[in-house]
Amino acid sequence: MSVSNRNLELVEVAIADPGLCVAACREIYAQRPRWVARRLFGQPPFYTLGAASYLDLGFAAGSMDDYLHDAGSVWRWAGDATLTIFERVRAALADQLDEPVEYPPTLPSPGFHIFIGGAIPKNDCSRRPEDCGSSHCDLQYRHIPWTRWYRSIDLTRTISFTLPLKLPAAGGGLTIWESLTLERLRADLASKLFPDIASAANATSSATIPYSVGRLVVHGGHVLHQAAGVPKVSVTDERITLQGHGVLADGVWRMYW
Repeated sequence: MSVSNRNLELVEVAIADPGLCVAACREIYAQRPRWVARRLFGQPPFYTLGAASYLDLGFAAGSMDDYLHDAGSVWRWAGDATLTIFERVRAALADQLDEPVEYPPTLPSPGFHIFIGGAIPKNDCSRRPEDCGSSHCDLQYRHIPWTRWYRSIDLTRTISFTLPLKLPAAGGGLTIWESLTLERLRADLASKLFPDIASAANATSSATIPYSVGRLVVHGGHVLHQAAGVPKVSVTDERITLQGHGVLADGVWRMYW
């Protein structure tokens, strides 16, 4: 991963074997009372485990105090499998970035997306747009008061990552529009070349990176992307992923969600 680039290259890193992922999923299911049901854009409800800034501070417009209250909660329930995965992710990111990486005690840690059955994104968006994941750039760091804790914050080269722990029978992945950077999207929308992000995505070629259970996918977040849909799901299918973001603050990458 070239950290000199504004938009970091996508990279994949092996983190966990299937057995460790199964053990982590058991620990996640043991925390079912902590799951929070979410519903966006008329889509079927999905769940999160852990505080997600894009939801709690963004869509829900919740309070910063409530969001920060979740800081450290994962360490109170995580078992050996989850703790092992968190440490392997941290070490892998530090190796790829060649800079220190930490889960700061002041911020909620990376957390989990849990999609079950009909909530799993589909790929027949022309028929039922509400079944498909939204295309977006990751800008949730704008909700975080970084200067409360740090002096030097670099928001030009952020990172986002996904670690699939369980996937539907039909798989899963990340769709990415490599040419639609945040800067280009802003320019195209300002010039009215496209009326909205969906129109820009429909007019631009994309590629889908297939997910593999236990394999971390990292990218810069400032390129348009979307949870790739699958052609068919069953009521027993599950899509469980560890999700996180990172900001370079005072020379250390601070991981959060």
